[in-house]
Amino acid sequence: MVAVKTDFLESNPDLVARMVRAHIDADLWIIDALEHPESANYTLLLQMGATFSARSTEVVEAALEHIKYSFELTPEVLDGFADFTEMFIDLNQTSLGSYDSIDDFVTDFVNDTMITAALSVQPSDEVLGTIDLGFLAGDLHQFARVVAMNSTVGGGKTLYETYGLNVVAANPAGYLNGGAVMDAFAGGAIDVGYLGAPPAILKKLNVGTDIKVVALANSEGSAILAREGINSFAELENHTVATPGPSSIQHLLLLFYAEQQGFQMKLEGT
Repeated sequence: MVAVKTDFLESNPDLVARMVRAHIDADLWIIDALEHPESANYTLLLQMGATFSARSTEVVEAALEHIKYSFELTPEVLDGFADFTEMFIDLNQTSLGSYDSIDDFVTDFVNDTMITAALSVQPSDEVLGTIDLGFLAGDLHQFARVVAMNSTVGGGKTLYETYGLNVVAANPAGYLNGGAVMDAFAGGAIDVGYLGAPPAILKKLNVGTDIKVVALANSEGSAILAREGINSFAELENHTVATPGPSSIQHLLLLFYAEQQGFQMKLEGT
């Protein structure tokens, strides 16, 4: 998803709308490329993914079969945010604090007006402002950002430049997980960030990092993978499982399934 620091959104609504418009255009470009695997754009998509993720085009192509790209904050997406929040609460990872209900939290978590504002944005020949951007290292879920920064896609300039934005990667190598992106928000290093919903939910509730979700980036595509020979979750008993970090969707899924299967997790390496 695409998140924005709340005070930056309030001070720069036009810049955020332009950022979201570039994201939407990139998302639509990806969807069209995926629908036409014989096209030059599809080949370019795989090449961009391979460069960004440091994986082969074959690996990127296989990964794309499990990811759905969309920018829309549909009722189903909001229900998903509510489900993640409930899972964190049930797993004793957080609480609602000052919020009256999960619905109350999700309402504060999301700003769905920027998509409508973005659709009326027009290209600009001049730079209207700078946005410091954070994103995850090598994560194909946020492919729209990679596409939006590619000048070939934009016909000689990036989609961000098309809409009058100077977008600066605050950490060009990318952040290791969504928790680190949220820490960058809290430290003032970034204005906009690409990350998953779970770390944003956890940090907003536990730390008070004030962000708003302004667009979706993808759905699906996260999984728990095991080496050959392990064919069920129960067979992970007494094994070590790695995740991107305690606030990540992968870590949340691991905790959730472990509890369902009657296992206790011993956290190491943090």
